[in-house]
Amino acid sequence: MRHFAWLVVVAGCSFDHGWLPGGTGGSGDGGIVDGNGSGSDGEMITADARTCWDVAGVNVNVCLPAPLTGTTTVGSAVGAIDTDSSGTGPLQCKSLVQGSTDVCVIAAQSLTIDSGRTLSAHGSRPLVLLANQLVIDGTVDVSSELGGQRGPASDPQACGIATLPAGAGGGAGGSFGGKGGDGGDDDNDNNGANAANATANITTLRGGCPGTGGGANGPYGGHGGGAVLLIADTLTISSSGVVNASGSGGNGATQGRRGGDGGSSGGMIAIAATSLTLDSNAEVFANGGHGGGGSSNGTAGQDGTEPTSPTSGGGNGNAGGNGGDGGPGYSAPMRDGRNGTGGGDGGGGGGGGAGVIRIYTPNVPTGPNISPPASS
Repeated sequence: MRHFAWLVVVAGCSFDHGWLPGGTGGSGDGGIVDGNGSGSDGEMITADARTCWDVAGVNVNVCLPAPLTGTTTVGSAVGAIDTDSSGTGPLQCKSLVQGSTDVCVIAAQSLTIDSGRTLSAHGSRPLVLLANQLVIDGTVDVSSELGGQRGPASDPQACGIATLPAGAGGGAGGSFGGKGGDGGDDDNDNNGANAANATANITTLRGGCPGTGGGANGPYGGHGGGAVLLIADTLTISSSGVVNASGSGGNGATQGRRGGDGGSSGGMIAIAATSLTLDSNAEVFANGGHGGGGSSNGTAGQDGTEPTSPTSGGGNGNAGGNGGDGGPGYSAPMRDGRNGTGGGDGGGGGGGGAGVIRIYTPNVPTGPNISPPASS
C-alpha cells in the first residue's frame, strides 16, 4: 500500500503561527532568538543554545535550566508519566525556571516512541513533549478511560455546567470544543440533562470536560480527555503513530430504572513544529466518549466505551431492557455528541463533544485522520 505524508517546512524567520522556538524576548513576529531572549529578530542559532520555548496560541512558556541534551526512547511496552511528579529520569517532569507555565515537560534532544509502544500520562498538569527531533512511531495516550486512566489536566474548573437530569433521565455528554449530547428522557417524561455549550475562544492548554451522571445513577459520567503539547524542530508522526486525547465513555445505569451517564468530551492536542511530517495513516484524535445506556427494573444498561480511532465515537452504551440507548460521542463530520434516546424506564446518556486540536505550522494539515479538524 502506498503511503502519503504531509511535509511542512519553515524557512527563514518570518513565520508567525502563535509559537516562538526560542527565548521570551522575541518581537512577536515569529523571529528566532537566543536562549535568553536577547537575540535580534531573524538571528539563526543552533538548537543547542536554546533554553526557552513560547507557544502563545495556548499560553505556554517554558524555560529549562540548560539546553536540551541526550536521547530518550520509549522502547518498553508502556511508559507512564505522572504529570504531578518531577525528577531526573528520562520520563519524569523536568525542573523549570521560575515563571514558566505550570506544565510537565519531558525533554531531550531526540525523543522517540517506538512502534507498538505507548507513552501514557495522568495527573493534574498538562503534558509537554519537547525535543529538537521528536518521532512518534507508537502511541502518545492522554485519553481518559472509564474506570481507568484519567488524562492529564482533564475536568478543569473552566468546564461548563450542564443541567441535572430529573427522575431517571439520562446524563448529558461533556462539552469542550463541541457540545455534548443531551440525555434521553424516561417514560414519565422526566427530562434528561441538557449539555453545556461548547467553549469559545480557547486560549490555554487544558483538558476536556466530564459527562454528568444519569438520574438516580451517580454524580458524573467519567472524565474528559487530557491535554498534550508537542514542541519540536522536526516532528514526525509515522504511519503507525497515534496521538489520542479522547474522553471516556459513560457508565451504564445500574439495575432499577436509572438514567445512563453522559460520555465525556475529548481533550486537547497542540503541535508546534518547525517541520512536521504527518503520514496519512497516522491518527491524531480528541473525540468524545459514548454515553451509557439507561436501565429497567430488571436489567442494567451497558457502559459506553472510548473512541478507538479518528472516526470513532465510542461504542456499546446499549439500554438494559426498556431503557434508552446512550448516544455516541463526537466523531467526524459532527463536532457535537449525539443525544441519548428516551426509554420506557431510564434514559440513555448523551455522547461527549469534540475536543480541540491546534497545529502551529505554516500550513495546517487536514484529512480524516485528524479529528476534530485542526485549527491554528
